[in-house]
Amino acid sequence: MRHHFYRNRIVAGLLIAALSATSLSTTALADSSTFVEITDEGPLAASAAAGVQNRGAETATTTETAASVSSAGAQVVQGTDAMSTLTGLTGPTGTAVDTANQTTSTTADSAALAAAANQAAASAQQSSTAATNQTAQSSATAQAAASAQQSTQTIAAATQQTTNYFQQPSKGFLRTAMTLKPEVNANFAILVDADAGLVIAEKNGNAKMYPASMTKVMTLLVACEHITDLSEKLEITQDIVDYVKKEGASNCGFKAGEQVTMLDLLYGLILPSGADAALALVRRIAGSEEQFVALMNQKAQQLGISATTHFTNCTGLYNDNHYSTAEDMAIIMRAAAQNSVAATILTTRSYTTQANNKRTTGLSFSNLFLKRIDTQTTGGQVNFAKTGYVAKAGNCAVSYFTAASGRHYICVTGKTSGAWNVVSAHAALYSQYAK
Repeated sequence: MRHHFYRNRIVAGLLIAALSATSLSTTALADSSTFVEITDEGPLAASAAAGVQNRGAETATTTETAASVSSAGAQVVQGTDAMSTLTGLTGPTGTAVDTANQTTSTTADSAALAAAANQAAASAQQSSTAATNQTAQSSATAQAAASAQQSTQTIAAATQQTTNYFQQPSKGFLRTAMTLKPEVNANFAILVDADAGLVIAEKNGNAKMYPASMTKVMTLLVACEHITDLSEKLEITQDIVDYVKKEGASNCGFKAGEQVTMLDLLYGLILPSGADAALALVRRIAGSEEQFVALMNQKAQQLGISATTHFTNCTGLYNDNHYSTAEDMAIIMRAAAQNSVAATILTTRSYTTQANNKRTTGLSFSNLFLKRIDTQTTGGQVNFAKTGYVAKAGNCAVSYFTAASGRHYICVTGKTSGAWNVVSAHAALYSQYAK
C-alpha cells in the first residue's frame, strides 16, 4: 500500500513538471469563503470543515516547482559580537544528518554583505536588465551593466554558503487526489513537500485560524528586508515594558533604557518570542507599529495570500481581524527561508545577547520547540521553527524539515492544547509522511 502511495507521488511529480513546462494555468487556492469559525472543539460547522477537507483535488496558482535545497543542523550562537553572530548568514546547508551539530563561523564583513544580499541582488539584477535593454543607446549604460555584474559577484562571494530554500517561489502548493487527511492532534494542519510544491497531508489547511506568535515569522521577514545595520543600537522605552506587562505578552526581559542591537532584537523576536523586541524593531523601521503592520499586509499581498491572511499587529496578540490559514503560514515560512538573515535566526537553537549599558552579561535565549523536537523520532532533522499561543489560537507552530532522503517539508499546526503536544504533532506528521 505504501509502495503504491509513493509510486503515485512520483507520478504526481512528473505531472506537475509537465504542467509547468506547458505553462498551463491552475486554480487559485485563496478563498475567503472557506473560513471556519473557531471554537474550543474546533471548526464550528461540520459541513464547512468537510467542505475544506474535500478540496484535495484543487490546485494552486504556481509558476514553477521548487528546486531542491540544502539543510542545516543545530546551531549554538554566542552573541558577544553583533556582527560575528550571523556567521555567513548561511541558513541550513549540507544534509540533515551530516550537519545536525554544525556551528556557525564567518567574518563581520561577509555577514554585513549577506544581510543586504536580497536587496542588493535585486538592485543589481534590475540595473543589469536596464543595461541590457539600452546597450546600443549609451556607453554609460554599459558601465552600469558592468557595475551591476560586479555587485552581483561580490554578493555571491560573500554569501557563497547561503542557501535559498526555494529558488523559484510560487504563490501556493498543489493539491492532488492523493492529498491525505491525517489523524493529528490539531484542528488545523498542513504538511507540504517543499521540493515538489505538493500538499502531502492537510486538515482544514485553508480554514481561518489565528496565528498567534507564528505572526512573528512575517515580522522577522519584513524587518530583515528593511534593516541596513545589524549593529545599530535601539533603546527599550518604558512604554514598551509597560505594554508587554499589561498584555501579558511573552518577552525577552529587556529593561527600560537598555540599549540593544538590532541583531539581538531579531534573535529576541524569535527565540523567546519577545513582544518587547518586536515593538522596538518595528518602531525603528516604520515609525510605529501601525505603519509596520501596513508593510506586513503589503508583503502578504505580494505573496498572494492577502485574501486569506490579514495582520493587525506585529506580535500575534489576538484580534478577530488578525488571521491566517495553515497553508498561508507555510507560504510565509517559505518566504522567510529565502532571506539569509531570517533563515539563520530561525535555525538557531541557543543565543546570548551582548552585554550593554544595563547589564554586564547578556541574556540567554533558546528555541524550545527545536530543542524539544530534537529529542523526538522524526526520520530527519527539523531545521527551524516558530511557535505561538493565545487562548483563541491554542498552541500552534510552523517548522521546516529535511528528511533522511534529503527531501524538504514545511509543517504547520494550529489549535492544539499543550506545547509538547505541538511538538508531538509535528514529529508524527514528519515521521509518517515526510520520506
